[in-house]
Amino acid sequence: MHPHNYDMTKALETIIKPRFSETDAMTHIGNTVMPVWFEEAREPLVRQLHPSLSIDDWPFIVAHIDVDYHQQIYVDSPVSVKAGVSKIGSKSFTIYHEATQNGQRVASGNAVTVYYDYTTKQTGSLTDKLRSTLNDYIITPKATG
Repeated sequence: MHPHNYDMTKALETIIKPRFSETDAMTHIGNTVMPVWFEEAREPLVRQLHPSLSIDDWPFIVAHIDVDYHQQIYVDSPVSVKAGVSKIGSKSFTIYHEATQNGQRVASGNAVTVYYDYTTKQTGSLTDKLRSTLNDYIITPKATG
């Protein structure tokens, strides 16, 4: 489980309408669905970093993802998935995702995204422009107390 409870104020929100085909034998949303929903929720954020979404000069590669399931997710109501930047490194950044359904956190997870040149097959340092844009979507842990 993620120890952080983030302030998601600066995160971008995507609303997902669960489909019956995404349910499993237990009649809730299957565990393989959440990484796909997280990817969909990253798109608005990635569009801020690479507006064209062109694959000709695509600058990112996902190096790691993780998902924690907090509650069952059902097909009968929308799911809000928020994505924000939880960490900025020298060559990578981490996007934290939080999914809620009916006001309850149902899943959360991270995607470590690396700045990558597909031509040279090398990682590179994040540019100042990327850092500036990433900072617009930075989320911070909520104070506990």
